[in-house]
Amino acid sequence: MKGLLLRVGIDRGFGGCLAPIFDDGSFEYIPIPERCATSENRMYADLPGRNCRTLADFVPANLHNSAPHFDPEFETFTYGDPTRNKRKQLLKLDSGDLLIFYAGLEPGNGIDIPRLFIIGYFTVKQVYDFNKIARSERGSVVQKIRNNAHAKRKSIDEGLVVVEGDPQESRLLPKAIPLGDSRNHVMLDLARILGYKGSVLRAIGHWIDEEHIQRVKKWLDSGVPVLVEENSHLFSYVLASDTGFAPNITGGYCTLACCKPKIRGAARIGDWLVGTLPNRLGRDRLGYIMRINEILSFDDYFRDDRFGDKKPSDDHPNGDNIYYRIEGRFIQLKNRHHSEEHLDHDTQADRVLISSLFWYFGDRSPRIPPRFISSVIKKGPGHKRVKNTKTVKEFVSWVGSEYRPGILGRPRDGYSDRGSER
Repeated sequence: MKGLLLRVGIDRGFGGCLAPIFDDGSFEYIPIPERCATSENRMYADLPGRNCRTLADFVPANLHNSAPHFDPEFETFTYGDPTRNKRKQLLKLDSGDLLIFYAGLEPGNGIDIPRLFIIGYFTVKQVYDFNKIARSERGSVVQKIRNNAHAKRKSIDEGLVVVEGDPQESRLLPKAIPLGDSRNHVMLDLARILGYKGSVLRAIGHWIDEEHIQRVKKWLDSGVPVLVEENSHLFSYVLASDTGFAPNITGGYCTLACCKPKIRGAARIGDWLVGTLPNRLGRDRLGYIMRINEILSFDDYFRDDRFGDKKPSDDHPNGDNIYYRIEGRFIQLKNRHHSEEHLDHDTQADRVLISSLFWYFGDRSPRIPPRFISSVIKKGPGHKRVKNTKTVKEFVSWVGSEYRPGILGRPRDGYSDRGSER
């Protein structure tokens, strides 16, 4: 058994926009516009969305009265492609393999960036190669795949291959599953699951081998809780000050580079970090949660091109990338949050915690369910370390099932002259 990961759906290069993802993780699947003569009589303005009146609400005005190219389609579960590279890949699929679809989705809140998400999948039932189907038999095959955009074109594309999914084991997901980081690479969290950690920006498919396919099936079935492993711990503390500095959400990554040196010194890759609000701002509310997928020294963090946006500047005044070494001595960049008096405290732990899978709520902090109050929330200074895997998994499952990952609110305190909590 193997899998093929394919990018589908409208994008800025073909359609002029991305489909939306909403704060609860639900989304619209918007197919690309049709570019050939077709019998498709529905227009974007006619198609009801799952969260909107019609798909025209989310596409450019020039597409409102255009026909969509429904491929894949999730009524009878078919996907086709005649182009050389895709055709070769589709022909390698066998019955029982997985064809997994992902798309670029854009939050509508104006403060977060688009990312790539898995939106659905087929369990392969049959593969049709039209080059090997006699013309006298094509009519019956076209009837079987009649909901597919390629079957609605006036003539069958030369080289067309169509995959039909098992209707009992194929679906358009109700909520999107995270896939890509801010650079459109597979999140480091998923490298072990997918067996791949490169770019997924291009539309060419990416194979998932037999060794990893069962892990991928668990990811499709369960999502984020799969990333809670037996040795995953959760560190919880009170986020007394939330100015956008610590944690820092600039550049598509959530990082903790300053403050909380004891947590930074103890946490490991695969652990989870939770900041809750002080009681004075509303009891039992969640400020953010992140999964640590990388840990760097201050020097490595400072010199890594991925985190250049996190160096303080007029464009990024909250940047936390403020420490580097010269001849073994720490130097602090000028910034508006921490002065020289913070240097010794911050650099007690020469470690920066990095996450591409995070939920940052800021001024939209939700209430934490009562069942987690005593087990997860830390009261007062210091931090709590939760080692119970079942508790960590249940808490992560709650967050992942209710909210999409990324930036969901703005820093609740804005710029504060008080600096950040140590």
